[in-house]
Parts: sequence; C-alpha cells; structure tokens
Amino acid sequence: MKNRNSLNIMHKGISLISKSWETGDLLRKYDKDSHIHYYIQKFWSPTVITKHEINPDTICRYTEYMNFKKEEIWEYDILEYVGPTECDEIQRGIVYMVDGEWVCQIGRQAPMPLWECMDDMVRVGSYFDENIDYTSDHLAENGNTEHKEGKEA
Repeated sequence: MKNRNSLNIMHKGISLISKSWETGDLLRKYDKDSHIHYYIQKFWSPTVITKHEINPDTICRYTEYMNFKKEEIWEYDILEYVGPTECDEIQRGIVYMVDGEWVCQIGRQAPMPLWECMDDMVRVGSYFDENIDYTSDHLAENGNTEHKEGKEA
C-alpha cells in the first residue's frame, strides 16, 4: 500500500465563475474578514499557474482508480453497471469513502469496495452534475452523501 502521507491528493471542484470542473491542488485561503475561500490550483509549467475559486460543496478527491475504459474515478462519481449479467433496470451507484476505503453503493445494497467495481462499471457523471437520471432508487434517496458537510440532497 502506498504511503498516503507523502502523496499530494488531487482534487476537483466546480468553479464559481465558469461553472466548469477544475482539477488540481486544493487551497484554502482566508480573506480579511476571516472567511475561508477554496481554490483549485494547477501548475502547467514552472511559470504558468492557474487558480480558480470553487464552490466548497463540490470538492471531490481523486480515488486513484480507473475503470476498464481508463476513466478516472472521483469521489461522488455516479457509476453505471454495464457488466455481463442482465438487469431489469439501470443499476447506478455513488462513490464515497468509508473508514479510509473507497466504496461504491448501488441503491440500497451494502457498499462494496471500489476496486471490485472497476471491471463492470462506467462513469456517467457526478452527484453534482445537473440533469443526471440517478435511478437505483435515486441513489437510495440521496442517503449516500449525508457525511458530506454542507451538501443538501
């Protein structure tokens, strides 16, 4: 297992200005009134750095997993089952962390380790994307993100 103390964990969030996803290093900065602001900073070269203020409710961590299509999987991603077993309805789940382990929970099923999902699931969006048909009991009536502070279902 990797020594996570020495890693720079990649984050993403939705820019307050462009409303698009930005990926990079997460920064927290206080203004003169002691309000905290969150930024995603990306180093393009030693002299070119971009910094975007982001909505703190949309901050996601990179899981370091990729599915069979080589899609990066992020915290709060919505995954859809496309495996060999036939299903009567669309099976979708959400990615989150429990006790230091990345999991995917489909509907009301028990969460399963994320690594077990990578051969049968594709990324269809993020919990924060608009106009996503979540199905799978609307991701168990939004109950999978109650641990995210400030996120309203």
